[in-house]
Amino acid sequence: MKYSGSLFVAVIFSISFLFLSCENPKTELKVSTSEKSDYTQLKTKIDKLNQILEDAILIPDYEKILSYYTDNIVAMQEFNQTIKGKDKMKALCDARINAGVKFHKFDFKIDTCWSNGSEVIEYGKIIISSSSKENPVPFEQTGGYCKIFEIKNDSTYLIKYMIANLDFNPCVEKK
Repeated sequence: MKYSGSLFVAVIFSISFLFLSCENPKTELKVSTSEKSDYTQLKTKIDKLNQILEDAILIPDYEKILSYYTDNIVAMQEFNQTIKGKDKMKALCDARINAGVKFHKFDFKIDTCWSNGSEVIEYGKIIISSSSKENPVPFEQTGGYCKIFEIKNDSTYLIKYMIANLDFNPCVEKK
């Protein structure tokens, strides 16, 4: 197969452009002072909201927790069916009460968060310790989570989507 000189030049130009356009991975992303301030304010607001939710689940005050969800909440939890709607979330809360579930620790640790104007996305790590009638010895679980908040007209944040996963396989015994 015979290649033309113009194809060779085009390929070399493309490769050169690719290498020149890539950022040095050691170069830090430059963020303006106002962006840092916006991020700090956003993270502070989410931290406060998380503290309210953490305190409510330890009591437990499921009605308070439910008030921070949209009516069409979607929650995806490890090894459980996806929950769609606040009524299904309430049924899950009622099932926890009936099973005697008690949370001993519930801690959100934000890794990052950002806003796209009408939503806020939060990503982080979670630590949960719980017991129940069936398993009276508290068991700690760790993992990751992502929440998407809907920003309402009155500037309140309601959770409309959340997903959590474990950072270990519970089917394999820990050593």
